Amino acid sequence: MSNVDLEELKNQIIELMGGDESKAKEWLNTPSEILGSQTPLDHAKNEAGYKDVLTLINRIRHGVFS
Repeated sequence: MSNVDLEELKNQIIELMGGDESKAKEWLNTPSEILGSQTPLDHAKNEAGYKDVLTLINRIRHGVFS
C-alpha cells in the first residue's frame, strides 16, 4: 500500500506559495537538481520520492535551502 498523496503534496505547496496556485503549479512542474533533475510531481510518484519532496517542502518552509 502506497502512502503517496499527491493532492496533499499540492495543498502543501499551494499553502507555502501563499495560496498562489499558479506559482505552486509552476514549482511542482519545474525540474529540480536536488530531485535528480525531475519535477517534484514526477519525483513524488513513489513513496521514497514523495518523502523526498515533502522533506524539500519542509526545508523551504523552515528556511533551509542547502
